[in-house]
Amino acid sequence: MKPFRQGDLDGLCGIYSVVNAVRYIKKLSSEQSEDLFYQCLSAIEKENRLSDIVAKGINLTILTTLFKEIIDPNFGIKRTRPFHKRKDVSLDCYWNHIATFLKTPERVVLASIDCSDCIGHWSIIIKASHKVFHMYDSYEDKRWYRRLLSTQRTTKSRPYIVSPPHTFFLG
Repeated sequence: MKPFRQGDLDGLCGIYSVVNAVRYIKKLSSEQSEDLFYQCLSAIEKENRLSDIVAKGINLTILTTLFKEIIDPNFGIKRTRPFHKRKDVSLDCYWNHIATFLKTPERVVLASIDCSDCIGHWSIIIKASHKVFHMYDSYEDKRWYRRLLSTQRTTKSRPYIVSPPHTFFLG
């Protein structure tokens, strides 16, 4: 029997992704990153949602609130969601948009990934080649491979789905 690791029992990957995004872009120290993590947890706790987040994970509404209340006023990171409310985005369009965006330094993409038999996971994309997204992740994801991803539905050959409307472009 293996021991549990961070993420096995908690849904804090969204909080880690926010902290990791700011840390990557603004080159935060460990101490500054810990303080930001605490601020995020405190903001969620104020709304009596902390136990829900720990158990079930973070949603778009809470992520947006964290950006509005903490990240935007304190770090000045520009945030966009170019695919907001668009359900018809192809993987090629999504991939190319991310690859182009990440060519500029000090930018990251906060994205989520799901699969047919797992709960979702938030992570940070820091680089995109033609075949792979390179991650700055709180768990163990180092790469998301294009050949395994879809933006519409999972299949046997494409078991992972990314959601363009739930993707944040930060920089």
